[in-house]
Amino acid sequence: MACGLLWGGASSADEPLSKKQFLDHYVSELTRAAPQIKVVVVSDLELKIIGPDGEEKTQYLDNAYREYRANPEALDQTVARFVRVATTLIEGGGSALTADNAIVLVRSVAFVESYEALLIERGDTSKRGGLAYRPLPGGLIAIIAADRPDVYSYSMQEDVVETMGSLDRAWTVALANTPDLIGKPEGEEVGALVLVTTTGGAASSLMVVDDFWVTLEKTGVGMPVVLVTGRDSLLIGFEGRRDSLRDLKLIARKMVEEPGEFDEPMLSSALLAWRNGKWELYGEYPY
Repeated sequence: MACGLLWGGASSADEPLSKKQFLDHYVSELTRAAPQIKVVVVSDLELKIIGPDGEEKTQYLDNAYREYRANPEALDQTVARFVRVATTLIEGGGSALTADNAIVLVRSVAFVESYEALLIERGDTSKRGGLAYRPLPGGLIAIIAADRPDVYSYSMQEDVVETMGSLDRAWTVALANTPDLIGKPEGEEVGALVLVTTTGGAASSLMVVDDFWVTLEKTGVGMPVVLVTGRDSLLIGFEGRRDSLRDLKLIARKMVEEPGEFDEPMLSSALLAWRNGKWELYGEYPY
């Protein structure tokens, strides 16, 4: 199995900044440029940015780090450009949810828990209906967000209703937008498995694109079984390929035992099966 696609190699003293070093530098530059904001580090390359009005945005720096690694000499220019994206949204209110930028993202339930903890920390107990999300199996959630360049922002349910008319309409619009916003799925064989990414990132959002799984069911190799390895990737096996299920379970165990070996923060170590048009846990869990 081509594990190199999933696990990063060891670093050396001659390599550019690590993800943590890059993130620390970025946070320092962002807070210097916008001292009125609060920045919370969620994971290696994920930030929560809280503006002076209390509105929260999420910024992912995967693309920024990739650009930096491709051209380390352009560190200052790369960081400055992504800082401008964040500060423009904070100062200009450009993160508002609209019918055009509404998307459904897939995250772990811990995301909601951390968000609610931040509200309590700020003394905001109103919650305004809470975040607009729906539970998925395996400790995952589907959540409505606004899709902006390099930044996702999240709105409370009352704000979503005010913007979109109703929660039902918001879900309908966001689900319809999602395939175009995440881009075309691309698959690569990794041993007995298929590693799926999308041209626009956020491949985990394929979990809510029913047509993708309906089509996959028709390949004749059995029910799809999925491991959501991160925000931007899925690993897919099939019930008709026993070796693929074996490999998925091995990787799921490794995700729990050695999470630092993965390029992306894991979303769930549960195997999920697409059965009769919906997701369910596959077999006994944990593996």
